[in-house]
Amino acid sequence: MTLPRHSDAAALQGFLYTFCRRCHFLVPRFRISHRRACDAIGLDAYAAFRFRDYRLLLTGGFLATFGLQMMFVAASWDLYLNTHSALVLGNVGFVQVAPYLLFALHAGQIADRYDRRRILAFTQFLLAAASLLLVFNSRSVALIYLCLFLTATARAFQGPARQAVLPHVVPPETLSNAITWNSSAFEVASV
Repeated sequence: MTLPRHSDAAALQGFLYTFCRRCHFLVPRFRISHRRACDAIGLDAYAAFRFRDYRLLLTGGFLATFGLQMMFVAASWDLYLNTHSALVLGNVGFVQVAPYLLFALHAGQIADRYDRRRILAFTQFLLAAASLLLVFNSRSVALIYLCLFLTATARAFQGPARQAVLPHVVPPETLSNAITWNSSAFEVASV
């Protein structure tokens, strides 16, 4: 089938062609086998959401990241209101980055050697404990720094474990789709 000229294409686009919701391409409207072709080559934008374990992992990761971002903002704001010092506020960024620099290689090795589900559970427990400690006792600058350091350490160990567990949650043909959604969810939660 040849495509019509440019001037005719705009007029006939709604009649001859349609936008496929599965693969996001402009396809001929009367081509019946297109849906089977999309299924055969795996062009479903929501393929990863068919798996319950992936939906739980994505939702948990999104909520945890969103909550941690709120905690970091609240702790920074609290520190600045209590001390009115730009240096103290600037050190919050250092305290959050230092664990990634210190533990990045070790976290990857631990994620490869030990049970990733236990690593995720332990880091979530550590994040919850640090958050509760901040809620009930947030007057000491050193204690706030310690809680932020523990939180960043837990996130440094959680990242490789979460990424390594993903191939075990979805089949290989939907792994790239799951990675895309994971990255999008992390970016949305971080904003």
